[in-house]
Amino acid sequence: MQFGLLICLLAVFVLVLLMIRPNRLNRSANSRLALNVSTIFMVVFLYSSIAYHTYCTRYTDTIRMSSEMAESKTQGLLYLLGKYDANPLSAIYLYLVSQVGGIRVLQMISAALYMGILLYTLLAVGEREGRVALTAGVFYLICLLDLSAPLDSVRFPLAAVIFCSSILLHYFNNKNISRTLILCTLGCLMHFSLWPIFILTLVAFTKKKIVIAIVSIISILNVYIMRFLEPLISSISPTIAWKMDSYFNYDSQYYVNIISRSQIMFSVMVLLFAGVICVYWSYINKSPYSGFLLLVFSYVIGCLPSPVAFARMVPLVMIVSVAPLMQLTNYEVDSISKQYGKSTTFIYLLVLISFMFLCLALRCSNTYEPYYIA
Repeated sequence: MQFGLLICLLAVFVLVLLMIRPNRLNRSANSRLALNVSTIFMVVFLYSSIAYHTYCTRYTDTIRMSSEMAESKTQGLLYLLGKYDANPLSAIYLYLVSQVGGIRVLQMISAALYMGILLYTLLAVGEREGRVALTAGVFYLICLLDLSAPLDSVRFPLAAVIFCSSILLHYFNNKNISRTLILCTLGCLMHFSLWPIFILTLVAFTKKKIVIAIVSIISILNVYIMRFLEPLISSISPTIAWKMDSYFNYDSQYYVNIISRSQIMFSVMVLLFAGVICVYWSYINKSPYSGFLLLVFSYVIGCLPSPVAFARMVPLVMIVSVAPLMQLTNYEVDSISKQYGKSTTFIYLLVLISFMFLCLALRCSNTYEPYYIA
C-alpha cells in the first residue's frame, strides 16, 4: 500500500513538472533543456530512492540473483557467465553491481536506469508533440506499466526499455539505423527473449508490406513454432531450451500456471487498449512504424497460450504504443476544435482528463492478486 501511494505521488509530481510550459520561464533552448534534464533527474532520483526502500512481497528473481551475486564475489565473473550463458550482458551487469553492493543496490540502479531511459525517450519523442501530449504519454505509462517490475525481475524490464526506446527514437526522432540495431542487440544480450522481436524489427525495416503481412501471420503461431524448434535449440543452448520448456510446455507446472488469472485479464485489457490506439493511429498515419506495430502485436497475441511470455511482452507493447498515443492526442484536439469551434486549450483539457479517466479506470480494474501464485 505504501509503495502504491508513493508511486501515485510520483505520478502527480511528474505531471506537474511536465505541465509547466518552458516559455513561461524562458524562451531559450537552454531553458527547455535545463527543465527536461532537471525533470529526468528529480524523477529518477525519487523513483530509485523508492526502489531502495521497497521490499516486494511476491516471488521475485532477485531472491536467486542475490545468492548469485554473493557467490560471484568469490568465484568471479566466469561464474555468472556460466549461469547466464544466454544473457552475457546480464552476467556482466550483475557482476559489476555485486562489486559495490548487494541486491538492494541492484534494485535501485535498475529502477533508476529503467525510469531514466523511459523518461528520456518520452521527452525526446514528445518534444515535437507539446506538453499536453507528453503528459498524456507519461500518465499512460505510469498508470498502466508495472513500475515494480525493475525491482523484482530486473533483467527483462531493463532489456525491454532499452530495446523499445531505441525503436521509438529511430522512428520518431530520426536516429540512424546502425545505432538502433546496436542498442537492440544490447537489449537482446541482456535477455534472450527479445531475439524474436529483434528479428521482427529487421523484417519491419524492409518496409515490404507482403513480407510484413506473412511474418505477422507466422508470428501469431510463435508458441507452437517455439515448441517445434525446442529440440534444435537444446543442442545449441541447453539454458534457453530449459527456459523454453518452462514457458511453452503445457505439461510443465513451473511457469505455465504461475501467473494469476486476474493478471492475465488485466494484460489482455491493456493490450486491447493499446491495440485500439495503434490501429486508429495507423489508419490516419501512413507510416512505416505501422508495419513494426503489426508485427509486434501479432507476436504478443501469439504468446497468449503461454501466460508468462504474454504477461512479460504486454509492457513492451505499452512502451512502443506511447508515441502513437501522443500524436493522436494532438490529432483529436485539432479535429474536435475545428468541428465544434471550441478553444484549443479547453479541448486539450477535455481530452487529457478523459484519457486520464480511462487509464485510471483500467488500472483500477486490476484486482491486485499476487502476480505469482505458485
